[in-house]
Amino acid sequence: MNFQTNFSRLNSLKAALAVAALARVFDVSAQDHGHLYISAQSQQGGAQLYFDNGGIFDLASGYVKTLLFNTNAASRYVSRYDGNITITPRSTNTLRGADYGPNAAAPGSVIYCQITRVDGPLGGAFEFWENTGSEPALSIPVGNGPTNLVKFSQSTGAPGDDPWGHIHGRRFTATAPGIYRVTFRAFELSTNGPAGGPIHAPSEPITIAFQADFAITSIARTNNLATVKFGTAVTHDFTVQASTNLLSSNSWVNISAKLRGNDYFQTVQDPNATGAAKFYRVLVEPFVP
Repeated sequence: MNFQTNFSRLNSLKAALAVAALARVFDVSAQDHGHLYISAQSQQGGAQLYFDNGGIFDLASGYVKTLLFNTNAASRYVSRYDGNITITPRSTNTLRGADYGPNAAAPGSVIYCQITRVDGPLGGAFEFWENTGSEPALSIPVGNGPTNLVKFSQSTGAPGDDPWGHIHGRRFTATAPGIYRVTFRAFELSTNGPAGGPIHAPSEPITIAFQADFAITSIARTNNLATVKFGTAVTHDFTVQASTNLLSSNSWVNISAKLRGNDYFQTVQDPNATGAAKFYRVLVEPFVP
C-alpha cells in the first residue's frame, strides 16, 4: 500500500490548501518546557555536570519544541522558524527562586554549552542567536557539529562566583520546515579547579526534538492498521484526516476527534488502512479557551 501525507494549517478564517507529500520518517521524540537547567553531581572537583530536568526534554520523553514561521518584516528572525528554550545553569543563591538548585555547580564554575550534532531535513540549518545582533551567532547545517561553545553563566569566573546564568532574548531558529534532532552538551571552563583547570567534568549529551512548523513525522502500517505520528503544541488543536483520492477536495474524512496539543508527539490510528493508496493530513487550528 502506498501511504502519503500532508500537513495543512487552519487559521481562524479558513483552511490553507493542503499539499500532499511523501511521509518522511524521523526517529525523534521530545520537547521544551521553558528552561533547561544545568547542575552538577556534586561540588567536588571532577564531578560531572548534568541537565537536571533533561528527562522532560530528551527524545525518550516524547517532547517536541515547536518553532513557528516568522512573517514579521521588522523581526530579525523573518522568514525563519523561531522559538526558545532558556538554558540556565542553576544558582547557589536561594534568593534566585526557581533557578536555585541544591545541586548547583560549585562556586567559581563557569558553564558553557555546545551543540554537538544537528540532524533534520535535507538542506536545513539550526541556529542560535544571542540577544543582540542581526545574524545568528551559530548556524549549523543538518548533519554537522560540533559548534563553538556559548557561555551561559553570567559570572566573571572569579573564585566563589555564583555559576548561575539566566539570559533572555536568546533564540533558536531553523531555516527549513521539518523535524530537527539537536544534541547539546554542557561544559565547565573556569580556571578554579585542580591545577588551574575546570572544576567539573562535561555533561553527557542530551538530544532534543524541534519541529519547524507542524509536521507528520511518520506513518507506520501493520496489516490494515495505520499509525500516524505528528508533533503538537499546547497553543493549537489537531484533527487527523484521511483520503483515498487527492483529486477530490471533498474526499477528506476525520479519523480523529479534535485533539488538544500538549507539546508532545501524538499518534492516531486508522483501522481502515485498506486499498491501494491512502493519504493523511493533520488540520491545525489555534486553541480557543
